[in-house]
Amino acid sequence: MQLFMKLAIAGGSLFMFGILFGFAFFPPFLKSQIKK
Repeated sequence: MQLFMKLAIAGGSLFMFGILFGFAFFPPFLKSQIKK
C-alpha cells in the first residue's frame, strides 16, 4: 500500500509538471510552426 501511495504522488506531480511544461513551451513552438 505504501508503494502505491508513492507511485500516486509521483504520478500526480509528474502530471502537474507536464501541464505546466506544456503551457510554458507549447505556444512558442506552435507560433514557430505556424510561421513556416
